[in-house]
Amino acid sequence: MKQKIPNKIKVFKSDESGVTSIEYAVIISLLSGVLLIALPPVGTGLAGTFDAVDVAIGGQSSPVSGSTQVLGNCPKSGGSAPSGSTWGRRR
Repeated sequence: MKQKIPNKIKVFKSDESGVTSIEYAVIISLLSGVLLIALPPVGTGLAGTFDAVDVAIGGQSSPVSGSTQVLGNCPKSGGSAPSGSTWGRRR
């Protein structure tokens, strides 16, 4: 019994089977943190770009940018679309 315990401790110290999964978990958590910090400004910039393109091709700007609101009719739901939505609208 006394010899089994030191042998089990040696085996436990040399076992590296869980280290790889822990490393991957740390890498994934770091990458997700970076993405959570980096992506919101990109989304804001893209929304502005799409609004500018929409206005340039003759559409109306979104209510977010402070201009007039667009009301549409949503054919999929059979009712009115929420304020500012152009879903299902034909030009």
